[in-house]
Amino acid sequence: MMSFFATLLSSEGPTHLYRVHLDGGERLAHLTLDTEAGEIVSAAEDGTPTGALRVFLEDGELEPMADQEAEGEAREENGHISREEFSWISVHLRAQYLRTGTAPGKVSKTYG
Repeated sequence: MMSFFATLLSSEGPTHLYRVHLDGGERLAHLTLDTEAGEIVSAAEDGTPTGALRVFLEDGELEPMADQEAEGEAREENGHISREEFSWISVHLRAQYLRTGTAPGKVSKTYG
């Protein structure tokens, strides 16, 4: 079973940093919601985008990665979060943002 709990850590203008606890807190990842750029991106703990994974707010498309080596690097930089997990988290964060027009304070979901 996969679960996640994303909490808004900080907001600077259109950029919102989230800490994501996965599998009951066993793993940790970070991502940013950038409403001006129209994207959700994987990020380092300090909020610096890693550029490894990206979902566009407009259409929900996940930007493809270059190759398997890049996916391995992305998992390292994002607390071992997979593309699939990033996609699941982003879908729910995007949906709440689009529904309210503001960055949600918390987003959580349990699968399976």
